[in-house]
Amino acid sequence: LYLKPNIPGEPISPEKLKNVVLERLFTMPRFYSRIYFKRSGAYWEPIPLDQLDMSYHARIVFENETPTVEQVEDFIGGMADREWAMDLTKPLWRMIIVPRMADGRTALISQISHTIGDGISQIEV
Repeated sequence: LYLKPNIPGEPISPEKLKNVVLERLFTMPRFYSRIYFKRSGAYWEPIPLDQLDMSYHARIVFENETPTVEQVEDFIGGMADREWAMDLTKPLWRMIIVPRMADGRTALISQISHTIGDGISQIEV
C-alpha cells in the first residue's frame, strides 16, 4: 500500500501510522492471538496486548534511505528468501513500514497468514 502525505514534502510519521494500524487491528482477536495445537486440532489463544513483541510485528525498513518503487518491490519479492517466515509462537501477521520513498510516499507492507483470514474476510482489515 503506497500512501501520499497529507502535506506535500512532509513524510507520514512511521510511529503515527503504526499506532493507527495497530489500533484497528487489535479490534479483531486473531491479531492478538497465537495458534496452538492439540490432538483434536488447532486453536486460537489470546495474548495480552502488553505481552506482544511489537518489534517483531511492526518493523521499519529503509530508515535512512529513500528507495524507489522498484527497490521496495524487490524487497517485497525477496521477503520469502530472508528471515520473514512466520513464527508460530506469535500472532501470524506483521507490518513493514518504508517511511519515505524517493517519490515522497510511504509504503505499508502487510504480511498476514491465511489462517487469520483470506479473501472477503480480509476486507475488514
